[in-house]
Amino acid sequence: MTGRNIVLLLVYFQLFAVSSYARGNKTSLKANYYYHHYAYHEAIPYFEELVSSSDDLESLAKLADCYRLTGNDEKAAAIYNRAINADTCKPECYMKYARVLMRLGRYETAVLELKSCIDKNGNDTRITKLITTCEQAAERSANEFPAGITIFQPYNSDGADFAPTIWNGNVVFTSDTVVGLKKGSDKWTGNNYFSIYKVSSDGARPTAIEKVPGPKDMYIKHHIGPCTFAKGGKEMYYTRSRYAAGFIKEKAKGGADSSVYLEIMIAGDFDSSTQKFTSIKPFRHNSATYSVAHPAVSPDGKRLIFSSDKPGGFGGRDLYICTNEYGSLWSVPMLIDSAVNTEGDEVFPWWADDSTLYFSSDGHRGLGGLDIYRVQLNRQENEWTNRENMPQPLNSSYDDLSLALPANTGSGYFSSDRPAKMGGDNIFYYRRMKLYMKVIVVDSATGKPLDAHITSSSVKTGTDRTQPAGTAFVERLWPDAEYFVSVSRKYYKPQSISFVATSTVGSGETDTIFQKIALAAIDNSWDSTFAITITETEGGTRPGIMDSPAISSFEVNKVYVIGYFDFNFSKFYYKAGKADINVEKRVVLDTLANILRRNPTMAIQVRAHTDCRGTGEYNMKLSVERAASVVEYLLKKGIASNRLEYKGFGETTPIIPCPDCQACTEEQHAQNRVLEFKVLKI
Repeated sequence: MTGRNIVLLLVYFQLFAVSSYARGNKTSLKANYYYHHYAYHEAIPYFEELVSSSDDLESLAKLADCYRLTGNDEKAAAIYNRAINADTCKPECYMKYARVLMRLGRYETAVLELKSCIDKNGNDTRITKLITTCEQAAERSANEFPAGITIFQPYNSDGADFAPTIWNGNVVFTSDTVVGLKKGSDKWTGNNYFSIYKVSSDGARPTAIEKVPGPKDMYIKHHIGPCTFAKGGKEMYYTRSRYAAGFIKEKAKGGADSSVYLEIMIAGDFDSSTQKFTSIKPFRHNSATYSVAHPAVSPDGKRLIFSSDKPGGFGGRDLYICTNEYGSLWSVPMLIDSAVNTEGDEVFPWWADDSTLYFSSDGHRGLGGLDIYRVQLNRQENEWTNRENMPQPLNSSYDDLSLALPANTGSGYFSSDRPAKMGGDNIFYYRRMKLYMKVIVVDSATGKPLDAHITSSSVKTGTDRTQPAGTAFVERLWPDAEYFVSVSRKYYKPQSISFVATSTVGSGETDTIFQKIALAAIDNSWDSTFAITITETEGGTRPGIMDSPAISSFEVNKVYVIGYFDFNFSKFYYKAGKADINVEKRVVLDTLANILRRNPTMAIQVRAHTDCRGTGEYNMKLSVERAASVVEYLLKKGIASNRLEYKGFGETTPIIPCPDCQACTEEQHAQNRVLEFKVLKI
């Protein structure tokens, strides 16, 4: 059962007299009988049979209603689409279709269909208002950054789990999950009847689910819940359904009037030793002619708000308030003004404190379906002000309801029928926070940070975020969205990962998802991704470094310099004053080792140079150390020692002479810190 169905349990419906056509058609008779008795699940196969051979508008509209009210929005949209093709289709059907499309996030299609309705039926303020709502919802859904994260609760079922609240350290909620109850099914959905459950939970490690204990007659055959608590948890106000005797029968029969209402009951005489309510009594303002449901008692016990379809309201289900300032009796209910109520449905109120009320509505502008709103009560003036539509991800295009978020906190529970791990309505834990991702790139062999090209993308954002270089990348995330991260660096194997933005975040320890990505250096064979640069033979002039294609043959007494194909001096050459082999140089030297393996008789002399900074003695020593470190590396790669020599030149033979050492640029100094090899033997 979806949130929409939960709302409509507030409805009472007088069974309309069936048409003469229905009386004469057994399939139509059964379909309409079940439909008018809220047995939508039972009605579907009969309406499906009716529309399989006919585009009868009434049957199409009712079948679409049945799909919508049993949580199948895709099928509902398809049938509404058939219905609106009829010339006699009324605006109400277009509005239902548009609201289903909004729930599915298809705002643009909803706007087009609503404008089509105006073309057919003329201007209608309800339609124009809904068009504006769709357009604003589309803009907001695409551009409003979420204010927090939602965490799917582990005790959700494939049924309906909704209306969470807090009681004595427990999460109390309403569900049609059967736990220790006799089985009974609701003809509306084909699922079990609602009951009230509790689970002691810290959000991650729930205990067993149990019924909230009460007297024997509390758990009657039909729907029980949702509930609220008063008097320090020693009273429980809850909703239950009341059916007329014989309300629904397996054998369809036309012409009989039946009705169903909701009423509020109060469980009391709480036994603290057994944690059990031992008595129940009806709320004094229950009615025999309309529904009274969804009670919410303020923390100070002085105000009670409930939802009702009492005649004389704004339309749909409205919120009413009772006070209890001086005695034990609740005052006559007063209709709350238009700051809260609309011609739509206002349901599931919940007090955050004595002045802050949350409620759900489909009459105010929002994202689609039921949205959660917050409003403030000025108790001195008895005025409701500052209505606010709660941000994403509390609200979505689906039905979002029953927020239990205490004032001045960033965490609470709510329910929604948005797509999730389980079907139907589910309970989510909400934490107000900004969620981030931090990507750290390291070398898989050394564990040291690497500068890398990092790209993050998500279907939700529709755009890529790229960082061309850097060891860490930080991005704010959309909760519940799937992200894809790609990392690349020259001479390393690229890596890609994907994750859902809440998959590694618990109920509140951190606001950052850390992703450590290790890149492995490519074990290079000799190929054209590396360039060998030829200089003049020893003793000749040096024209400078110039790129050339990879070389597969060598000449004795020629001097060769190994460099990048796309020259980058800051990464290729030795750092000033250092003799260790950096990561990029190691990859290049792996190529040199492969050259020697492919030419097993070749012997070389490794030659190192320095820039002009420092003393001549220091630079000579440094260049020798550099050349020696390369030979040591090649020895570890399995190259025989009799094939290797090394020599340091210090600053004596610069590629770019610097008569005034201080006048040389950093790039010129880097070029003079070059590594070469001279072929001694082929």
